[in-house]
Amino acid sequence: MSSGDLNGSARQKAAMQCYIKGNDALAKQNYEYALQMYVQCIALVQDNLTYRQLARGAAYKKYNDNKTGAGTLAKAKLMGIRNKIKKAKAAEQWDEVDKLAEEGLKLNPWDAQLNVDLGEATQARELLDIAQFAFSCARNTDPQNKDYNRMLALVLEEKGEFIEASKVWNHLVKLDPNDGQARSNATRCDFEAVRTRGGYEEAKTTADVAVQRNRFAKKPGEADAPGMSAEKDLQHAIRKEPEKVEHYLKLADHYRKNNQLEEAAQTLKKALEVSGGDRNIHEQIEDVNLDQMRYNLALAREKAAGEPDEPVFQEKVKALDLELLKRELQVFSGRVERYPKDMELKVKFAERLMRIKKWKEAIPLLQKSAQHTKLKGRSHLMLGKCLMRDRKLKPARGQLERAIPEFAAENDNERPLLIEAHYIMGVLCEELGDTAAAEDHFGEVITLDYDYKDALKRLEKLQGGE
Repeated sequence: MSSGDLNGSARQKAAMQCYIKGNDALAKQNYEYALQMYVQCIALVQDNLTYRQLARGAAYKKYNDNKTGAGTLAKAKLMGIRNKIKKAKAAEQWDEVDKLAEEGLKLNPWDAQLNVDLGEATQARELLDIAQFAFSCARNTDPQNKDYNRMLALVLEEKGEFIEASKVWNHLVKLDPNDGQARSNATRCDFEAVRTRGGYEEAKTTADVAVQRNRFAKKPGEADAPGMSAEKDLQHAIRKEPEKVEHYLKLADHYRKNNQLEEAAQTLKKALEVSGGDRNIHEQIEDVNLDQMRYNLALAREKAAGEPDEPVFQEKVKALDLELLKRELQVFSGRVERYPKDMELKVKFAERLMRIKKWKEAIPLLQKSAQHTKLKGRSHLMLGKCLMRDRKLKPARGQLERAIPEFAAENDNERPLLIEAHYIMGVLCEELGDTAAAEDHFGEVITLDYDYKDALKRLEKLQGGE
């Protein structure tokens, strides 16, 4: 009987038997057999991190930590494995990519690309502990490789390990002090680490963050302890070495963390001048300017909420919101071209395009982002809305059918998206004349949120209540 014929309980039991045999072989320094047993464990139970770690450890021992594995003897076989992995990736056959990567890692456990392939395959199936392990192995072979560091940082973020992710982003900043994206990500992870510990739980957007920082953060320039001031230390470093761009970037980062946005912008402008016009620094200036606009919008909304009968405040909110939208469209348009592999950026740009009803321009961006596991549900939902607005009703239905299974009702972040997807699907099915399906989807909506829009009214009408 093959491992594929066993049920879950039987697979766990069989894996445990292989695990015991592997441990016994390892104790006897029979590394070849130990490796075989651990690889069999992986085939039986793919989501067990320990089996992966043991297999890699046995392979290291087998090849006497030579960092090259089987060497030239395995080149032809590895080439064949790489070709198969390429085809499996193109077809998004992630189970197959996983198996092939493990087969290759038996021959060379230090192969960075095979570890990356394994990381991508496990990340796509949300086996994030294993993805982290695989990307860490790739990074260990070449700690200076920016791509490996970036992949590791992103999976750490996905796991919610923001402190560790920040360390990796900061390592990238050390590798390239002008990497504005890495510096920005490090700052964001630092904030997320604080927020998830309870500092800014209410902060859902950058604007919210700005308001919360004003209320709870240290006063600008306040020292961390008597005789200690990060701001003064960084200003001193600039006076001592005014030609070093990284000093300005660190000071700007300090200002930004403390919501001193005007000071951050001025410091970055000086850094841009010293750098001779570095594009990454220009992007950081754009980011700070957007932060300033979001902060001003948040204050305007707060004022309008306190004076609901004063139309001048409502008009101010509309004007600032439109101004911000125009600026975001300009910035994101350039970023999407510069960072074609950044799927989150494509979604952000598509969201802004949808706000100005440019459905056809948003669609290709979302088609690409829908291939990313983490963004799949959101992208399919947005695609459905775009296609519906463009009166492509049947394709829109197909996108919504793909979106709905990606959302979990028990997840606070996904629940609103699930409700929205069911509601739009109900409206769409109603237009297509599929009354039964429309009833089902409106029924799902009121089960999740009884008062959501006019879902109940629509359901009652379909059921002959009106």
